[in-house]
Order: sequence, then structure tokens, then C-alpha cells
Amino acid sequence: MITLPFVSQTDIDAALRVLERRCATVSPDNIRVSVNGMPVHFSARVYYATEDVQAACRAAGIASQIALCLGSRHNDGYVREQCLQRLLLAEAPWMVPFVLQLLGEYVVEISTVIDGFLAECIPARYMEFANENPGHMHRLHQQATSYWNEYYRRAYPNRHEYPALRALQRLADGAATLGVAIPRR
Repeated sequence: MITLPFVSQTDIDAALRVLERRCATVSPDNIRVSVNGMPVHFSARVYYATEDVQAACRAAGIASQIALCLGSRHNDGYVREQCLQRLLLAEAPWMVPFVLQLLGEYVVEISTVIDGFLAECIPARYMEFANENPGHMHRLHQQATSYWNEYYRRAYPNRHEYPALRALQRLADGAATLGVAIPRR
């Protein structure tokens, strides 16, 4: 199930037809957030054939943007990272939750890319998303802390240097400049 604001069901269905050509399943767990007051729902993980994701990402128009978003949920971390590289260039606000969701996952190389992107300048659409979804941002922070503690504590003795937590802190600090505090521990 996927719900995207300002995107027609016809466009979503077109992207899904390419993504689901071969063996395709999705996690029953869904992410539910808001963008500009509109609901965004997407699967926590998708299991599409890598070739189908790559083909869908080459499609014309909005279908490729949808495919990039869903590819960021792929079970293969390399596919997620490839989709992320292009998602960071996109300006549509509804694509932001797909980028930020990656901060609550265990692949430090992906978190490092996002942290580097946010270190340059935090786009307003990212701070607006963080402000609109404080509970979700808190959950991402908890997940990132858990992965740091379990897998990366030795590599990053100071948890504030762990890329996912550093990126989330950048967002929290940016949101604070807008006058909204994002809850965290």
C-alpha cells in the first residue's frame, strides 16, 4: 500500500506495474506520516526484483520518482543507496519521508550520505517534515540509537558522532530555529 499526496493513483499504479513484474512482495509494516497535512503511507520494506526497480527508476516522469521512493525501501541496501543518491536531488516534499526513514536503519554508509547532504544546508522541506512529524522523528532517533548501541558503539564511541544520530540532531537543531522542538532523548 502506498499513498502519496499530490500524486494520482494512476501514476502510482503505473510505477507498481513495472516494479511488480516479477516476484514482488511488501512488508505488512507500514510507515504513516504527513506531508503538508496530507497522509503518506508506504511499506517499511519491499522485495521487488532489482532489475524491476532499476527499470522503473528509468521510467519517464513521476513514475520514476515513485520508483525511487519505493526503491529506498528495498531489501537490498545497495539498491536503497542508489535510489537515495537520486532522491536527494528531488525537490518534491512527499519524497522527504523516504530519505529520512533511512536514518532509522542499520546501514551506516547510507546514513553517512544523508548526514553529508544535511551538513551542507538543510532544505526547508526537511525541517518542515520534521516539524510536522515529531513523533516519527522521535521514533527514528530511538531506532538510530538502538543500531548505534548494537552495531556501531565501538566505531563511534561518542554516539553524537554516529552519522544517523548526527543527521537527526542537525534536523532537530534546524527545526528548533523554526520554533518547534522535536522530542528526543
